[in-house]
Amino acid sequence: MLLAVLVLYKERLEGSATFSSLFGASHAFDERLRLLVYDNSPAPMHAAEDPRLTGGRIAYISDTSNPGVSKAYNTGAQWARRLGCTHMLLLDQDTVSAYIDALEKNWDCPLFAPVLVSGNWIYSPCRSVLNVNLPIRAIDPGRRGAKGVSLLNGGMCVAVDAFEKIGGFDEAIPLDFADHDFFRRYRRHFDTFLLLDVRCKHGFSDRETGDFDKAFARFGFYCRGARNAIKTLADGLSLPVLVFVRAARLSLRFGSFAFLHAFFRIFLRGQAA
Repeated sequence: MLLAVLVLYKERLEGSATFSSLFGASHAFDERLRLLVYDNSPAPMHAAEDPRLTGGRIAYISDTSNPGVSKAYNTGAQWARRLGCTHMLLLDQDTVSAYIDALEKNWDCPLFAPVLVSGNWIYSPCRSVLNVNLPIRAIDPGRRGAKGVSLLNGGMCVAVDAFEKIGGFDEAIPLDFADHDFFRRYRRHFDTFLLLDVRCKHGFSDRETGDFDKAFARFGFYCRGARNAIKTLADGLSLPVLVFVRAARLSLRFGSFAFLHAFFRIFLRGQAA
């Protein structure tokens, strides 16, 4: 049995393309699929008596502290173990998943994922060199080596046993860098993963928003995630450069030094966002 974990922020189920994809068009997996909705919104988006949440197949958690995706996925692993699910499918509101049919033949694989595309580029899997994750133009599906690549968590399916062996997600990295930190630890235990012959559209909310307040709040998460992702000397050398470049680019985009100030305050000094 499979547990899908869907993380939402200020979005209702009926507005989630991922929810519609899983539960609107596909009914063949009704008896084998469970869904945990982890709502990070500042106020609950659904009432406990919502009829969709009372049928046993969908569980809903409201966490108004907005701890990010890492805690949601770790909570999902606990639920998966409790429900007797063998694998956990990681979803977020930026990913449209259309590959449920491919799961049935690969239950023994520790981790498999779709190809995530944006425009003409593939962002997952991507090349990974010293924390610089570079999109690629093309890749063949099938069993792939884990060395030198990284994955985004959108649409990732991981065996609960493997998830626990890896140590789950680092909750000190709430959003940005959480997936790359997770897959880096995956590579320490497993040499390969299965790349499905499925392409899913992936959106980058931090790039799409033109709202300064939203972009600034997201950059605060980025700084916090990058700071807490420093675990090796290579991290300490590469991540400050990545964060500074992001801060400079956003400062130019919005005509404000606030992002550079946040870089020094949040990333370098570790102050609260």
